[in-house]
Amino acid sequence: MMKRFKLIAGILLIFLTGAFAGHLSTVYLFKNKLYRQGPPAILHILSQRVSRALRLTPPQQAAFDRVVSQTEAQFRTFRKKYDPEIEKILTHYFEQVDDILRPDQREKFEQIKNRFKCRHSGSRPFSPHHRPGEKKIRQPQKAL
Repeated sequence: MMKRFKLIAGILLIFLTGAFAGHLSTVYLFKNKLYRQGPPAILHILSQRVSRALRLTPPQQAAFDRVVSQTEAQFRTFRKKYDPEIEKILTHYFEQVDDILRPDQREKFEQIKNRFKCRHSGSRPFSPHHRPGEKKIRQPQKAL
């Protein structure tokens, strides 16, 4: 009876550990990839899953890749149109917060702003031709 309980408890523990690891990796993926890189990253992951699930033929894959590239271009156009307005809003926010802080708090706030600028410097393209591990060319960041 005790051996059976230990076996069930062990299997349950393995299952729960796997579920927890899956949850953590999903949170990591969302925060570090999707959240930072925005809609192009989501589109890329969705496209990979659709392509795999449907087992597209080479001509279908080529047409599918063109659709994905066109959609990425639409995202870039959208960002070019609205990023300046977002930047103005954020700059105004940072100025207002800076005005209410003490000098020691301003130093800390400056660090927070710099981290924010690094993380949210804009979406990077996720073309179907980009492969993980390829060297990316970093574009200069805009000043907020």
